[in-house]
Amino acid sequence: MKVATILFAFFMCGKVLAQDVSSILTKLNQIETIPCSYLKNEILDKKFYDKAFDFILAQDTFAIPALINLLGDTSASKVKNLNANTYYKKGDLAFILINYIEGVPFALITHSQWCICCDCGNLPKDFLQYFDSNRYEFKKDYQSYYTSKERQKFIKRSTKGLKKKRSR
Repeated sequence: MKVATILFAFFMCGKVLAQDVSSILTKLNQIETIPCSYLKNEILDKKFYDKAFDFILAQDTFAIPALINLLGDTSASKVKNLNANTYYKKGDLAFILINYIEGVPFALITHSQWCICCDCGNLPKDFLQYFDSNRYEFKKDYQSYYTSKERQKFIKRSTKGLKKKRSR
């Protein structure tokens, strides 16, 4: 009886995970605008809102594994990249979402120094061009980082910084 219960639980967890991945992909396909679009248009006084973008953000770190899988997706999204006068790729949106959910330590993952400011919120200048040229290598490196002890250290340091800012 215990074995059957355990098997059922694993089956249900796998099924829920598959549904989460497909719901993330469905929502990613529905994104029509991202915060970067608002920044580039200098519409800073309006509150940003895209229902699909916000849905994925609300999944918090639970969305990251599904988003990592999408980093390699080079198909066009519905979101216009005003800098390049093209459309963002779905992998670009996955990366931007990951960075909004949990800051990406660019130098640690790419082994390169990056200018701090700023394309698309807090992305280093020209990082999306780098990402586009090195998409699959970055995906592999980020996937390794995601399961590493270094990520736990980075999160712990980031959380300490937030606590200090809040206490002021």
